[in-house]
Amino acid sequence: MRIIVVILLLLSVTMSCNTEESPTNQFTVSGEINGLEGHLYFRHPEREYTREYPADSIVVTDGKFSYTDSITDVAMIRAYTKFSADNNLYKIAQSGGYYPVKSMYLMFFASPGASIEVRGEAIDFMNAYPSGDDHNNSLAAINKQAFPIFNATGNLLVKASYETDPQKKTSIKKQTDSISKAEIKDRLDFLREHPESMGSLWYLNDMILRRQISEDEAITFFEKVPEELSDVSIYKNIKTRLDGIMATKEG
Repeated sequence: MRIIVVILLLLSVTMSCNTEESPTNQFTVSGEINGLEGHLYFRHPEREYTREYPADSIVVTDGKFSYTDSITDVAMIRAYTKFSADNNLYKIAQSGGYYPVKSMYLMFFASPGASIEVRGEAIDFMNAYPSGDDHNNSLAAINKQAFPIFNATGNLLVKASYETDPQKKTSIKKQTDSISKAEIKDRLDFLREHPESMGSLWYLNDMILRRQISEDEAITFFEKVPEELSDVSIYKNIKTRLDGIMATKEG
């Protein structure tokens, strides 16, 4: 009898711990994006997908949505809409393909316990940004600056794809390159002014991967990132990559 009571007590404690532990890993993203209807699709960074189940989705009705999930670390979520010929978020070229610009995505940081609020519109690009904590506030700050320019360059690339005059096509591409270079400079200025922000950290990693920043610049920027972010996977990824670069230089 005593053994049964002990077992029941242990089961009760275990169930209690699981009940208390689960909500701490939950995050909620909700809000309203004018012009949006249907679904926002995304891939959870801690989940495996198959052909039968290629992505998770957030249901959007009359622009409004609310979604709850769980996660164990701070991670970027990039949600996208369904591709269609009349979806202006996709920058569709004359060939029928599209130019993958960041401004087509709803971007936010998911983290344990986060409550993320999104407001904005989705007309020509995803002019909607997250808030609710420092991570998402910093991401919103940099994307409000960058998204309109990403969108402008995407529209110019589409225009160039339809242009039949070689000189005009070259002129449009030169204009696109000029705008892109100016945007990269502005983004680097943001990183320089806000080394402590998660938005800066994510974009630093992205710019390293895309080779939009020199190795020496990346190392200089990373040295200014505070140690409080050292437990985040994005930080660890950058550190591993830059440690490899430094080791190669030393060799």
